[in-house]
Amino acid sequence: MEKGKRINIGLFVNSIQNDYSTLVCQGAAVAAEELDANLLIVPGRELVNTWETREIKRFEIQNNILYTFVNSNNIDVLIVSIGTVASPLNESERKQFLENYKGLKVIALESDVEGYPSILYSMSGLRQEIEHFITVHGMRRIAFLSGPENNTVAEERADVYRQVMAEHELEVPDNYIAYGDFSDNCTDTVRAWFDEMNGNFPEVICSANDTMIRCVKEVCAERGIRIGTDLFVAGFDDAAFANVMVPPLTTVKSNVMTMGYTAVVSAVDYCKTGVFKKVSVDTMLITRQSCGCSPEAVRETETKGISLDVPKEKLIENILKYTVKKSSLDIMPQKQIRILREFLGFVYDRAVGPSASPITSSEMGKLVSELMCEENMDFFTFDAINAVAFAMRKVALEGNAGPKREVVFRVFERFFRSVSLQFAEKSQSIESRMIADRLVFSRIADDMMASGNNESESLRLLMNDIKQLHVKSCYLYLYNKSFDGLSQTSGICSTNTWERPEHIYLKALYDNGSFVFPDHNEQKMRYDEFLTNKFFKDEYRRTMVLQALYFNCEQYGIILMESSSIGLMSEIMNISLQISTAIKLTQFMGQLTNALDNVEEANRKLSVESVTDQLTGIYNRRGFISESEKLLSGKREKTCSGAVLYADLDCLKVINDTFGHKEGDFAIRKASEILCSSLRKSDVVGRVGGDEFVAFIMDIDEKRIKTVCRRIQDLAESFNAVSDKPYNIGISTGMYIFSTADGETIDQLMSGADKDLYNNKKNKVKVVLKEGH
Repeated sequence: MEKGKRINIGLFVNSIQNDYSTLVCQGAAVAAEELDANLLIVPGRELVNTWETREIKRFEIQNNILYTFVNSNNIDVLIVSIGTVASPLNESERKQFLENYKGLKVIALESDVEGYPSILYSMSGLRQEIEHFITVHGMRRIAFLSGPENNTVAEERADVYRQVMAEHELEVPDNYIAYGDFSDNCTDTVRAWFDEMNGNFPEVICSANDTMIRCVKEVCAERGIRIGTDLFVAGFDDAAFANVMVPPLTTVKSNVMTMGYTAVVSAVDYCKTGVFKKVSVDTMLITRQSCGCSPEAVRETETKGISLDVPKEKLIENILKYTVKKSSLDIMPQKQIRILREFLGFVYDRAVGPSASPITSSEMGKLVSELMCEENMDFFTFDAINAVAFAMRKVALEGNAGPKREVVFRVFERFFRSVSLQFAEKSQSIESRMIADRLVFSRIADDMMASGNNESESLRLLMNDIKQLHVKSCYLYLYNKSFDGLSQTSGICSTNTWERPEHIYLKALYDNGSFVFPDHNEQKMRYDEFLTNKFFKDEYRRTMVLQALYFNCEQYGIILMESSSIGLMSEIMNISLQISTAIKLTQFMGQLTNALDNVEEANRKLSVESVTDQLTGIYNRRGFISESEKLLSGKREKTCSGAVLYADLDCLKVINDTFGHKEGDFAIRKASEILCSSLRKSDVVGRVGGDEFVAFIMDIDEKRIKTVCRRIQDLAESFNAVSDKPYNIGISTGMYIFSTADGETIDQLMSGADKDLYNNKKNKVKVVLKEGH
């Protein structure tokens, strides 16, 4: 690779909101920061949809489109957590998936894939766990709850169980191995298994992971079986609940953060040298009461080596190992290890060293504040700090007697008080942050919808909201339209067949405290340029998370975010979900607005059509009467004159019968045009019968209405003179002059005009056909 170029590492995991994947990502992030490498976390889901029966998760397969955005144009080496991403797949399918990334150096985690370097967990911890039951507790009947059949990880762990049992010449009956699904939804499987083993029930159940122990515990509770007394159990993974289970769960600690950390270290070395050095990640047995050990025996085993019998530096190293073992985190950055080592050395010297002296409350408060500053709090968990305190107190009490013992007690009393205050403040801070975050989350959708069709304002408000959610940087890429996502029944090849858009559009970004909203002509780029475009700032190292923006099966784009803290990475998923929902709601509101506009327009057209004559475009009878009444009612308060003019197209039947209805329609339209041309725009004109027209005219006297009638005749004669039509357009008229003071209705006025028209038509000579026709 190019000399001096910062290495770009991709990491595929299954979600960032489960304990295992989160720890892998945190370990990888620590290593990336220490080695000055960029890390792109891509949290898809399992490559086979196993959630379709769970309503809340059935659309999560849509996250797998993220796997299609990564290639050699944006990263140098790819790490794939096979155990979480491809666990249900067979060897051939896993290889098929990794072959999508030709041109990239690829490292598989947790499981071997033929042709690719891998980093595996050693099975030493599981071996120790099973042997612990055999050699320490003298157990012989040991059963094993495995993961799914044909699952590589499950098979590896079941094989270790068989090997250890065979080495100790212990029988494994056919019904001593059951197959769960690594989840807490296999309770029915465990019930059936217990029934099957009823004649030869085991003393011990070891599980391929901790989560399935919850199902064992539930079935035991149903049947009155006491764990830790009637049945002994142990798991694998050291999940978050293991230490607080009743009784606490004996398990195998996978050192998950170490897996992520080791993967990045190996990836950097692989990039630089071109050679992958084979490495594995240790696992360790964590004994607790569920295996039958007493709390005292557990503590004695755990604190072995924490004694004044060992030199100071070795003692501190043992305390550090004990701290990691008791903590939910198995990796601490070098900086935090140095801080903790210095703290241990200081307390050792003051409490048990040659010049031991008390540590005042203010000194202790300052020490703890420095130890547990915001930068360190992601790594110094409550369990870890308690472990440090217990180990130090044990050593201090061991080395002191009499009055000095009282000094030691006071030192650690102050330590515990200071630690408690720090964690109380942290808890309060976290609670306050969560409340503030919830307010911002709720505001995202409101802000985007409130902006309506104003995209620039919507994006500005969104970026401002994201800034308040502990995000250091954010790049928002959308498609030019929404696209169909993955099928609910998608399998291993689904990401190959998804019609991913070739282009994405950078709509907005927030980085290094500033906002950028690219011009429309600068937004478009290839789908794989989300890390390499001209707007992306690459002058400093980043750990970023790529998320899909989707709602159900509808894909909108992708968002790239960098958290302000390793411990808050999982919050990024919540942000992307809120943005996706906001996009959907905004889209829905737009569709609703368009629909309402369409309905309004349709109603307007319907309203117009209901009062309009379709042939001529003037009012029909209903429209004419309605508009005339409005005009008349507005004039009733003062006395004024008006007129109703009736007009009739002469000999329409003759035109229809002789030349056809098409010519008849033409004659009607022409009569309408002549009538409208003879009147003012303020006058109301309508067609009230097949050949009958009527006009309502205000503020007019008899002299002027007669002028209107003459104009009608003149316009008709002028048209006939130049028209090549074989017939004449003749229009007969009648009028009725009225005063608003008389209070006559529209019907009465129309009736008066109709009578005048009738009289005029009787005396009129009508010549409809032109000479020669």
